[in-house]
Amino acid sequence: MRRIFFLLILSYMLYACMEKNNLKTDVLSIPIEECISEGMKKEDVFINKLNASIIPLELTDSSILGDCYIVEDFNDKIIICDYQNVYAFHNVNGSFFSRVSHKGEGPEDYVGISDVSISSEDGSILILDNMGKKLNFYSINDGKFVNSISNDTVVSIQQLKDNRWLAYNSPLHSAKYDICIYDKQWKLLRGICKRKGTAEHKGIISINDFLSSNGEAYSYTNDTIYHISETGDITSFLYIAKGGLSIPDEIASDITQKSKRDSYIWGEQICFSNKYCFLRYYYNRKIYFDIWNIHSKELCYRNIVQKPSDKMGLPIKVGNETYFTWPKYVNNNTFYCITYSENEDKIEDNPIVLKFKILS
Repeated sequence: MRRIFFLLILSYMLYACMEKNNLKTDVLSIPIEECISEGMKKEDVFINKLNASIIPLELTDSSILGDCYIVEDFNDKIIICDYQNVYAFHNVNGSFFSRVSHKGEGPEDYVGISDVSISSEDGSILILDNMGKKLNFYSINDGKFVNSISNDTVVSIQQLKDNRWLAYNSPLHSAKYDICIYDKQWKLLRGICKRKGTAEHKGIISINDFLSSNGEAYSYTNDTIYHISETGDITSFLYIAKGGLSIPDEIASDITQKSKRDSYIWGEQICFSNKYCFLRYYYNRKIYFDIWNIHSKELCYRNIVQKPSDKMGLPIKVGNETYFTWPKYVNNNTFYCITYSENEDKIEDNPIVLKFKILS
């Protein structure tokens, strides 16, 4: 999920914080700039390596989904958020289980959903409400309110495996650290990424949340994915070699220079396992959908979308139906997508969770 903030440029400060760890010669890399002119590559071969299945999400009076995304595949539940509510469905047949629906301005409500995470300790659903300046916990079993914690600092959350929490702090706050670790009661334990000044901001820009892959926490700057360990150590994981196509900070942060973005790679969305990186981005007024083998540095698949009639993402065949979609969540090296059936008889249904693995 991406969220828009006024006059924020968190990625700039994270780069300053993490640049000492950015040893590009010692980490995995994918050479985007070298392959930017290539079109689709080995499409049929790669698509035939996908082992896919679908989970139709049950449509009930309590589970009518709009635009939504997968929060997590937790135990035997798939957690879905549609920016107004959070839902739990059984991950075998997609039957509806529960809903958190507390949008409002009361003490047990959230004004808006800024981020969502699941407590691995008891399965409770944590909703970050930046507008209401609080963190609210709700029961996964019945969606009822559990408790609330005041917050005017945190803008993004990710749980670590030992029931502690990882959080970005707002650049507008006077916090000394950009990233901090909290205990399971949300008491501050320590900062792990010290703030190194501020940047000049000139408009509205997009900020990435934490990345998650196979239960591990990551962060992304303009060109590098960093792994954040359980102990708070930050190390470079994957360098995205854009070369001269890497967008300068002064253009990325200035809405008045929006037209200049077309000459650079920008607006990345990333989903990756230990072997493959799914990378969606904008360049030269086109949308690129790339799949890279991280270890061999091979471009396995590319779809370039130039006009509205072009199909987006990756064609995945399940039975007699083909879905054009793109993953945004991965767990146990299984990629998850939210998509819709193109069958006219099913257009009134909820979206479908499509899962696939890449066969070696």
